[in-house]
Amino acid sequence: MLDVTLSLTVGNFLYDQHIVAMRLRRTQLSALDRLEILFPASVTFEAEPGEDCSLEIDGGDGAATVFTGQLTQVQHSLSGLHIEAHNGGLALARYRPSMTLEQQTIGDIINSLCSDADIDVASNIDGATLALYVADGRATAAQEIARLALLAGAACAFDGDGSLHISEDGGPGGELALHFGRELLAGEICSALANENILTVVGEGADAASSDQGRWIITDFLKGSGSPPGFNGRTIAQPELRTTDDTEFAAAAFTHRRAAGEAQVRLRTWLHPQLQPGMRMEFADMPDHLPLQECRIRQVISTLSPFAGASTEVWASGQVGGASAFGDLLGAIGGLL
Repeated sequence: MLDVTLSLTVGNFLYDQHIVAMRLRRTQLSALDRLEILFPASVTFEAEPGEDCSLEIDGGDGAATVFTGQLTQVQHSLSGLHIEAHNGGLALARYRPSMTLEQQTIGDIINSLCSDADIDVASNIDGATLALYVADGRATAAQEIARLALLAGAACAFDGDGSLHISEDGGPGGELALHFGRELLAGEICSALANENILTVVGEGADAASSDQGRWIITDFLKGSGSPPGFNGRTIAQPELRTTDDTEFAAAAFTHRRAAGEAQVRLRTWLHPQLQPGMRMEFADMPDHLPLQECRIRQVISTLSPFAGASTEVWASGQVGGASAFGDLLGAIGGLL
């Protein structure tokens, strides 16, 4: 096992010798990233919630900034000091937008929501042009962004510097190769019974968003070309979508997301700061009884404690293609068998 060093900066203070335990979750919206740190009770800590903070981890193969955000909770007790921090996901979760936008792409709407919450967007998608987008305040901005991104075949996650990435990969992305017997401590793959239900997405008005009839609600959006009636069909209404091309793409994205959940991968490695949501992992020298070749990360949980040591738990999908690569939905699942 390589030596692990942590460097936590809170305001103007650096803590690199005082951390007793750490847990960091990095995930995809609408779930939130969260950093938890435990200090001994005797540590001098004067920062208050709202202070900027960042965490750098060196797992032995080089240092990486894995979290940038704000201190959100400070808890003193007889046994120690426990702090929590969140990145921009918390601001998005506390913001319930009430707004109306016309003739905007999905990417433009996401940019507007992030701008309102003062969130830096490092990468984004274009997506369909929506004739009318209405947010009524019932959903959070985090939920709205995750939903809109899914319509464009994408998902969202923050990088270690605190910037949001919206991409088909599902986050900041990147690639990394791991070897069985070196970094990997445990692993399991699960292929679930496929859901054969046919997903059909319908919008309101089967014309271009620029058309004067773009908002007309018609009786048959798909003009008779929808899925046949039956117990194995499901229709999803997405009123913002105005063209059949956009609804077909959204249906494929929903189907891709469902199939990704049917090819689940769980791994545990030595604490690895480079792992992040959206990353594609490749594997070498895997045993015959665990024929895993690659996966796409959805969530990473890194922990360090005096009892359990330092490790990273990876939640991933065996379906590694971007959400637009829906032509072969069963390919990655078959690769796991």
